[in-house]
Amino acid sequence: MGVMLAIALLLQDKLAEDTLSKIDQQIAAFRSLSVEVRAELRSQAEDHEKKESFSGKILLKDGGKARLDLLRVRDNKESSMLIISNGTTVADTREGETLETPTPKDFNKNFSLAALALTGVTKAHMLTFEVSAPVDYDVRRKGALSNVRVEPDEGELKSLSYTLTFGAHTSTVRVWYSPTDLRPLKRELVWKAAKARVTMTETYMNYLVNADIPDEKFAIPVKK
Repeated sequence: MGVMLAIALLLQDKLAEDTLSKIDQQIAAFRSLSVEVRAELRSQAEDHEKKESFSGKILLKDGGKARLDLLRVRDNKESSMLIISNGTTVADTREGETLETPTPKDFNKNFSLAALALTGVTKAHMLTFEVSAPVDYDVRRKGALSNVRVEPDEGELKSLSYTLTFGAHTSTVRVWYSPTDLRPLKRELVWKAAKARVTMTETYMNYLVNADIPDEKFAIPVKK
């Protein structure tokens, strides 16, 4: 019985790894993508809990074009993030300050993989864009995946989990996805920060895949 159970668990793990690979391959093949995101971050310490919310949209298109609009609400105060690549330049605007750098190779593909196959939309910029030192790379080799597992279904959604290590930072990640088209619909990341346990929950909606997104959407705003 013990041997049979071990074999069954190994087969489940293999299924989870194969599914995650298929999700990865599908996202990498998108020529363009539009998807909305809603997210909540909860930081739980022994004596208090803090919450933040995010809402926004990502647009991606072949040719290194990408756009991430996020509105953040923390302590009843709003702030915004806008990251745009027009294919040659990436502009990162936060709290009124804009930094620019040349667009890394395959930026739109790396951004979509980070956002939907690895670390989530709200953290995708950490894996794909560094103003101080932009480099060309495959984002799938920048973060290490391990412990890929099948998780219980939730209604009609399938689910799997994995551990993501990015430098010294490790998160436990669970993804809920559609069994028909394998598109991620929800992601939960859990990690430790100082003495707190942090949970980021993202939901994805209104996918628009391989549509004609006008290049004007990726125009970098003129500095005032």
